[in-house]
Amino acid sequence: LVPGKMQKQRSTIIKNSRHPVFNEDFFFDGLGPASVRKLALRIKVVNKGSSLKRDTLLGEKELPLTSLLPFL
Repeated sequence: LVPGKMQKQRSTIIKNSRHPVFNEDFFFDGLGPASVRKLALRIKVVNKGSSLKRDTLLGEKELPLTSLLPFL
């Protein structure tokens, strides 16, 4: 969650797949409606393989929590 490094989550690592599917739930504790309106979710995809391109950033996206939780 941004801004800041309030709560950080990591998905499992999917090895040897050109088309990985990440179907995981993440839970963030202690967030009230006022703080949710100010926060965004940052998603980063990083190559964790054993090749020369290890730790290469493949993509990054930031979404306001209000776009994911329209009822707030």
